Amino acid sequence: MGIAEKIAAKIINNHNMLIETSLCSRFRTPQSDCSLCADACPANAITVADGGAEITEGCLDCGVCHSACPNGAFSIRDGSDEGIMAEGAFSHRSPLRISCERGDASADLIVPCLSRLTEALLLEPLRRGASGVEIVRPSCEGCPLVKAAFHFDTVIRRTHHLCDMLGIERNSIDIKNIPLQGSVKAPEKAVSRREFLEAFRTKATRIAAAAIPDVEDSGDDKAEVFRNAVQERRENRKRSRLVGRIRELSAKSGVNPIAVPSKDAITADIEIGPGCTACGVCASLCPTGAITRQWTEKTFSLSFSPALCTNCRICEKTCMHGAVKMNETVSLSLLLEHKKTVLFETAKKTCIACCMDFIGEGAEICPLCLDRNKKQTAVLQKLFK
Repeated sequence: MGIAEKIAAKIINNHNMLIETSLCSRFRTPQSDCSLCADACPANAITVADGGAEITEGCLDCGVCHSACPNGAFSIRDGSDEGIMAEGAFSHRSPLRISCERGDASADLIVPCLSRLTEALLLEPLRRGASGVEIVRPSCEGCPLVKAAFHFDTVIRRTHHLCDMLGIERNSIDIKNIPLQGSVKAPEKAVSRREFLEAFRTKATRIAAAAIPDVEDSGDDKAEVFRNAVQERRENRKRSRLVGRIRELSAKSGVNPIAVPSKDAITADIEIGPGCTACGVCASLCPTGAITRQWTEKTFSLSFSPALCTNCRICEKTCMHGAVKMNETVSLSLLLEHKKTVLFETAKKTCIACCMDFIGEGAEICPLCLDRNKKQTAVLQKLFK
């Protein structure tokens, strides 16, 4: 596809969503089976493959994918969480009313779909001193965005878990069910001809710039791109916002020890067993940098930051030796840990054959050299036989 065709395609299918591919679990490893964004997309406008998630034709800019992705791979140009939190609706002390475009038009905050809400957005009014949050939820049956409805229930459940930890009554985030209404549109603002042309010029320039790269990547180029993406850690801003809200609320209300099932948690409780060989795959492929490795003069160690962990389980799925284990329950107070926890530490050795650092009991030769020697011996035995 040429540059002109790319620009035309982007203009036709232009949307407000951005993807940071390096944060996508499916981009990090094909062993991940994550498809949360595609499962929740009400327009079926997201495809997920081994190369990561991709937004296709039909995107509605509803923002559900941003809420669904725990790694923060999706962001929104206009209508971001920061922009919503900056609105005046969040400043009053009475219960904040939230609704979708087919709900209550008199709500303080109207989002395209209630599944667009995140845990951080629901906690923000409470952090600012509001007496509560009232979510006006119309019946999802008959709504074009009904496919995303299940994710709203997930967000509410996880927010209630956080409320339990923070000592906040669950009914502080209340849901009021109403019949499905017609689509609500905000009053249109008059735009001058100059403003229209300037906005069009800015948007067209942005689209053209994004479409200019027109060189087909070779296999080596793609491998280099992947290596660079793996080494460069991108911030999961969605998680940073949530942890910031939790920490501020905990400073006011304290923390209760609340444990939730691991499968339903927004972080994980990880253990490293004795099978660890210091290969570093878990640390390299972790999308958010929750697991880090360190070599010193005498030791090798793996450290863990629960506040960064999104429970994507890539570390567990990619560990060839099954050394990474997930505990069945998770204490949500781990999200408040400021320091890294050392998961695994052992003495370092240097291989007498290849001079590479390794860990292990007894032998002075690293597992790679032992395996190489084993294969060479097998080949020689086969030849002479």
